[in-house]
Amino acid sequence: MGLIPTLFILGIDGAPRLWPMGIGASRPRAIQGVTGVPARVELEWDDAGRLIESRFSIRPEPAWRRLTYVWREEVLERIREFDPKLAELFGDEPATEEIWTWSGGRPVEVRNITNEDGSETTREDWAWSDDGSSLTVTESSDRVLARNRVNLDARGRLIHSVREYTIDGSSKIIDLEWTPDDRLIAVRVRAGHGPELVIGFRWDERGRLIAQTRSDMPGVDVWQYEYDEP
Repeated sequence: MGLIPTLFILGIDGAPRLWPMGIGASRPRAIQGVTGVPARVELEWDDAGRLIESRFSIRPEPAWRRLTYVWREEVLERIREFDPKLAELFGDEPATEEIWTWSGGRPVEVRNITNEDGSETTREDWAWSDDGSSLTVTESSDRVLARNRVNLDARGRLIHSVREYTIDGSSKIIDLEWTPDDRLIAVRVRAGHGPELVIGFRWDERGRLIAQTRSDMPGVDVWQYEYDEP
């Protein structure tokens, strides 16, 4: 199972982490915002195709956030977050870390640790069904904050999730549409009584993901993916 942060579905807050790692024939080296603020995410991959670093910036300023990914073979062990603004305090150490715990080939816990005092800020507990077709991710700090109820198809692809917030009882529903050859082509998001938001994904003839669109900004690319090869 490939796990990456929600950066690959830019524009969807509170999405589950179950997105495919390195979707497409190649790994993008950057994701560039096309509309509004010139946001950019630069990506680095190792020889095995695993994401090892992402750097977030607003051009032309330097990166304001950097994440590194620590792997043990195919298992993601931690995500380390570096904040350049806090470099004088932490030096070359991360400001925060996500510590991943696995069991039976599945993640079961994610703990968020601040390196200022080593305290746990938030955590996620992942409860899987026996057949692995569904799970509930409970997010908490000193109390439960939200629950994500997730469904996967027979090929292990995320197809549906319902995120319920305990603070106000609101929810967010996300549905995903795939092609038979594992290309993600649409994510549909519904929250409250507002209109449905559709995030579209455009692929080239080489099987590379090249752009994201949004239904509330018709006719334009919102994000474009860049590759080392043209």
